[in-house]
Amino acid sequence: MLIDRNDPSYSFTLDVVKTWEKQKRMVTSRILPQIRKVLGSRYQYNDSEARDIIKQLHRSRHRVYNIQQDQARAKRDTHRKRENTKRADVR
Repeated sequence: MLIDRNDPSYSFTLDVVKTWEKQKRMVTSRILPQIRKVLGSRYQYNDSEARDIIKQLHRSRHRVYNIQQDQARAKRDTHRKRENTKRADVR
């Protein structure tokens, strides 16, 4: 079966606007089989490990998206990152 990657109904990307619960079925039916196909037997993993990694990726990107939607939160986050960078540079 050939996959038309330009077809928006068959996307392999996570939508950061949507919650994980709204995309869980798509991950299980579309993304995990493709990961299984690409990785093959090169790595030892099970589907729950791969799903957890994808879930963590989505959680991080979704959190950043939500922060960027609110100017006050975005400003605080920028300040927090700047302060953390300064601390890391001193060490």
